[in-house]
Amino acid sequence: MTTMLPTITVCLLVLVQGWYVVDGQYVNGFDENARFECPANKTLSFIGSIHSNRYKDRRWQYKCRLSPGATSDCYWTNYLNAFEQRLQHNCPGDEVVNGMMSYHSDQYQDRRFMLRCCRVASKATKNCYHTAFVNYWEKPVNFNVPTGRAIKGVYSIHNNHRKDRRWQFYVCHLA
Repeated sequence: MTTMLPTITVCLLVLVQGWYVVDGQYVNGFDENARFECPANKTLSFIGSIHSNRYKDRRWQYKCRLSPGATSDCYWTNYLNAFEQRLQHNCPGDEVVNGMMSYHSDQYQDRRFMLRCCRVASKATKNCYHTAFVNYWEKPVNFNVPTGRAIKGVYSIHNNHRKDRRWQFYVCHLA
């Protein structure tokens, strides 16, 4: 019976937190809220998404990896975009993106997004660059963050005809 105690504790944590998901699994169904944040001392290593023409929405998945320093001073931004409008935000200073949250509107067939920004102890963001768009309209997002780097910001445009977004990321070396 004592060997089951850790399993029960983990199950209770999942039920209480509600938003917790296993690294790499989809965090939402179509038309549902999405929320993910990396645990302490980890940063995003992968952002993935699939689009549905039926729902005019995306499901999201994320993965994390050990960061080169302890994460601290994490916070959620306000919503960064209006429906059907451009999204452009970089975490300030030497902060990096540690999570994303969004909700979907059936009226606009679009999402509004928040980012979770964190500091990484004793690290500065250097040699930053913008990726090209990582997806085409209505196609999957499969973005692997290069080793030694972290996402500092996002850029996304919306197309009213396709009811979808294309994504770019601002990626930096943590030195």
